Amino acid sequence: EPDGTTTTVSRYLRLQHEVREVQRSLRGAKYRDLVAPLELRPAATVEDLVDAMNDVRPHLVHFSGHGSPGGVVLDDGDLEDPQNLPVDFDLLARVLAATDSPPRVLVLNACQTLAGAEILLPAVP
Repeated sequence: EPDGTTTTVSRYLRLQHEVREVQRSLRGAKYRDLVAPLELRPAATVEDLVDAMNDVRPHLVHFSGHGSPGGVVLDDGDLEDPQNLPVDFDLLARVLAATDSPPRVLVLNACQTLAGAEILLPAVP
């Protein structure tokens, strides 16, 4: 504002809606039998992301959450006082590329994450 104050507009994420839409789209896909079931990691921490990359070895990673020009926001894992944990694109790229078979596709459904494309592209073509 002209007087120096700022206004923050917050929108609730509708993650369950997005999951439902992805599942619905997959059910209607011609080659749906070739697609493994979705592996969901709600309120994911960095450790959850690393574990999922090692355990599942996904071809496609779809992130839905909050983002910024510097990275994405994960959960810090604290049950009593959960906090957002910013994860910069450099770290995200290292995690995605750290497996023998990195994902081939990355979907970032988060605000302002296009800024990370140059950093993430070498990790996920």
